[in-house]
Amino acid sequence: FNKGIIQKNLADLFGNVVIFLGIYLALLYGRGSNFANKLFRYSGYALCAFNLFRVIKYRLYDDLYLRALEQGGSYLGPPSRPGLTLLQGIFNVLLRSYFFVVVSFGFIYAIMVQGNLNSPIAKSLFSTNVDNLSGNVFVDLLYFSLITISTVGYGDISPIAVTPKLLCMFEIILGYFFIGALLALITGNYGNSNRLKH
Repeated sequence: FNKGIIQKNLADLFGNVVIFLGIYLALLYGRGSNFANKLFRYSGYALCAFNLFRVIKYRLYDDLYLRALEQGGSYLGPPSRPGLTLLQGIFNVLLRSYFFVVVSFGFIYAIMVQGNLNSPIAKSLFSTNVDNLSGNVFVDLLYFSLITISTVGYGDISPIAVTPKLLCMFEIILGYFFIGALLALITGNYGNSNRLKH
């Protein structure tokens, strides 16, 4: 157990708690048209965007690409143990990053509809099948975010306006990026193990 790795993960966990708490407050207090409500709402958007940047830059680019793919190993495990590096890379980086991206987009959609999928604003942004809604707007939009990034597309919730359509396009592209990163991690580690055998 490397002390530096543990400290990095604890700092990352604390950072995520602070970010998602701020986004939750934006979702809670951003339902209105006065200045304070708008400030909360746009702060929520900014925190979501910052969290997506953190996932892409620090988790995927630094931890997977620079350390694992270019240098033959990563802070997750030494290059002499490719199987361990592979498992830790998948569970510690990819799944956690995938979860953070899904939740971040879910929060963005929830802030956009201001906590009510049956509101006029929501109906102008998203088309919904009322029979399939759970009654909890964040659960519904978290589900929509996961369905979007996985490209399943059931169609019970679908974007109408330009902004949610653009966000969905970006989320789908990120979903394909995760698939590519997973395949690169697997093939890269199998390549390392074969080189070590010879």
